[in-house]
Amino acid sequence: MLQEAGREEVTAFAEKLLQEIHNLKIPHVAGDGYVSVSIGISSRRVSSEEQFMNLLNDADKALYCAKQSGRNCLSGWQPST
Repeated sequence: MLQEAGREEVTAFAEKLLQEIHNLKIPHVAGDGYVSVSIGISSRRVSSEEQFMNLLNDADKALYCAKQSGRNCLSGWQPST
């Protein structure tokens, strides 16, 4: 996690991570092409365990959205209310 980071910082970090992994060009052993990642992000301040769990759930939802979008994707999720 990137504590104290805002949405823009988290997004920039995730985009850089996607690019760095892509640049490694690690052969994918189960298929053609290279290893890639999907990343789901969510960002907000939390002050309770319940809010923290909501943050994790939102990041998980974003990850599934990224996976459905294809390889080497990044997706953000709006915070739960």
